[in-house]
Amino acid sequence: MDNAQWALQKAVYTALKSSLEIVSRLGDGIYDDVPRKANYPYVSFGQSVERDLSSSLEDGSEHSITLHLWSGGKSRKLAFEIMDRVCQVLEMAALPMNGHHLVNMRCELSRVSRDPSSQSFHGVLRFRVVLEQS
Repeated sequence: MDNAQWALQKAVYTALKSSLEIVSRLGDGIYDDVPRKANYPYVSFGQSVERDLSSSLEDGSEHSITLHLWSGGKSRKLAFEIMDRVCQVLEMAALPMNGHHLVNMRCELSRVSRDPSSQSFHGVLRFRVVLEQS
């Protein structure tokens, strides 16, 4: 059985790479470790937090995962479009994981701002995820 956080990250990555619309906009631009010369737009994995939700009957965990979007360009529109699609894909995905079962996943935060150092737009998505051991 995989560690729950790692299993979740792999499942999220697979779901995003399986979406033709997301791949058509990002290409290979879904990263855990962003290459130095990554082309815009791209998504990268950010903070991942796990909390124990186990009961006397079942083992479970609550996760907060953060995805960052870097869109480049002079408009927030692309960032908003990609972030909306990422939320739709992940909230509807089954997310199969080794040793874990997805109970629910929802986007709980969406934020876009201009990054002053790169003059691109930086989007942040945070998801709340509940898993049970299978």
